[in-house]
Amino acid sequence: MTLPASTTLTPADLLAALLAALAPAGPAAASLVAHALVDAEVRGQSRFGLTLLAELPAARDELAQRLRPAEPDTAASGRLDLSGRFAPTAVAAALEPARQQAAAHGTSLVRLLAIGKFGRLAPFVAAVAQAGAIGLLTMSSPSFVTPLGGHRAVLGTNPFAVAVPTGAEPLVVDTATSAITAAHWHDASAGRADVPAGALVDASGASTTDATQAVAITPRGGLLGTSLGIAIEALTAAATGQLSDADTAPRGGVLLVIEPTVGAAGLGDELVRRIVDAGGYRPGRRLPWPDRLSVDRNAWTHLEQLAHLA
Repeated sequence: MTLPASTTLTPADLLAALLAALAPAGPAAASLVAHALVDAEVRGQSRFGLTLLAELPAARDELAQRLRPAEPDTAASGRLDLSGRFAPTAVAAALEPARQQAAAHGTSLVRLLAIGKFGRLAPFVAAVAQAGAIGLLTMSSPSFVTPLGGHRAVLGTNPFAVAVPTGAEPLVVDTATSAITAAHWHDASAGRADVPAGALVDASGASTTDATQAVAITPRGGLLGTSLGIAIEALTAAATGQLSDADTAPRGGVLLVIEPTVGAAGLGDELVRRIVDAGGYRPGRRLPWPDRLSVDRNAWTHLEQLAHLA
């Protein structure tokens, strides 16, 4: 397994550089996305961390254009076109208008169009829940996944995330509907990751651990992953008019913010208590940041360039 060259630094230094680089997006959006990217690196998910910054050009005017904040009434209009924008900061900037819309009218639905590379969904719905509302975020993806028993990719990895407020840390569920992510498949094809048994199939539909011979990812949990994948695909396509096909096809998504009922945080606490008392896994917990963090050297160099430009 070939690993890229890395450099070691403190999470605080990484966060500071990210805040500087993303500053044109506005303080709230820059902070949310910067913390999300550091968290991804802490979790060992570098393709959802600094790697996403490859979407940003190392040229001042172009960088400012990609990071320009969303219009104040974008969320209220129910439509957010991300063409030419850095998707994470654009969605982050739309969260507060959507929350205000939900507070006034009960719900706010934002149709996300032409989404580029995005990363983890959890930090965005968690931010909604921390502000006291319920957050749901779905995204389609290019076709990487075969339905149960299939031999060709016709579904996206189609992640979704839900967060509800509690009296403390929000309860967050963030998952893809595929056995592994497309990024994992890509890394395995390049020799940077191993393939779990049953995660990929070849052109005959047989399971394979050879990523270079695989034609599709399998659905997570078989029938359950297939059903959820189809549901997310159908929902986003119907809401946005964008049905993903090839790797270059536009992606769609849905952001739903709901004003919770009175006492919702207490119900969230009770649900967490029941999960913990049963000895079960409590999803969405934040991981503590280590003293030092190893990141891709080329990605760090690019980030330093962006930070000096912004």
